[in-house]
Amino acid sequence: MSASDLETWLKEGSSESAGWRKSNGSGETIGHESGRKIIEILKKNPDKDPDGYEQDDVDHMRRVVA
Repeated sequence: MSASDLETWLKEGSSESAGWRKSNGSGETIGHESGRKIIEILKKNPDKDPDGYEQDDVDHMRRVVA
């Protein structure tokens, strides 16, 4: 899924039920928050150059696919 596709999906109501609800009372799910982080990662490194990722990016992507 491209960053653009993910952005479009996150704007849909169905995306709001992706994942567990956060305990901070915001109403946002963990999956929705993670999706926003993935968009940042994809936009920061559009060529998907392995050397273009920071360790935090790699750690987040590993959590997503685990």
